[in-house]
Amino acid sequence: HGGYFSSPRWGKGIRKGQLTLELVNTYEPQTLRSMKGEEITAMLNRDIYVDAYADNAENPIAFYGKKPAEGIEHALLACPRCGALNSISSQSSHFGCHCGMNGRYDEYGLLRGVGFSFSTITQWSAWAAEHIATLPETEENTILCHDEDQVLREIYPDHTAKVADTGTLILTRDVLSVGSTHLPLDEMETLDIIGHGFLLVNMRDGRYYEIKNKKHRYSGRLYQLLTERYHPGIANL
Repeated sequence: HGGYFSSPRWGKGIRKGQLTLELVNTYEPQTLRSMKGEEITAMLNRDIYVDAYADNAENPIAFYGKKPAEGIEHALLACPRCGALNSISSQSSHFGCHCGMNGRYDEYGLLRGVGFSFSTITQWSAWAAEHIATLPETEENTILCHDEDQVLREIYPDHTAKVADTGTLILTRDVLSVGSTHLPLDEMETLDIIGHGFLLVNMRDGRYYEIKNKKHRYSGRLYQLLTERYHPGIANL
């Protein structure tokens, strides 16, 4: 308990607060042997799940960090005031959009400000997902989102990797690209997320790519949601 507010996936650095551990289940070998892999995964996900906001509402604990809001744009994804994607920026404990929406992330993980009605990241994220799912149809070459200075690495069966391209990560209705390398969405098997939101791309012909630059983070979740909107069934959500 307290793990999310201590180190949110989107954030930078560790926040000082209180972290407690709870034993929730034990798994007998004979039980595991009788289960399928996906059943075990579902069981583990169920047992380790904690609603961080509900947890902290019941027993409020403050978490303090030097730059608590920085990186929050990788979780908020869209601006509720103007509807723009990838338009939010953050500094110290504050975040905002060019349209005038602005807010603060407080020591309890709550959102306060003008231009939005959400008090938690959970609420904001649910709205953003619905907003993206109902975006209108777009032209073939329209850029849906982009992030500069990314590295595309091809990962081989022996787990070695080689840089395949560098440049701006761009998503259009039908193509995900980095630099001059284009990955058609209709040839894509899955689009997964690792670490702090970086993308793993699995192509149907067996090619496997990682798109990552630790110095220039981006929101892989936004790319997933947009891919799902225009090519349902590809993104692993």
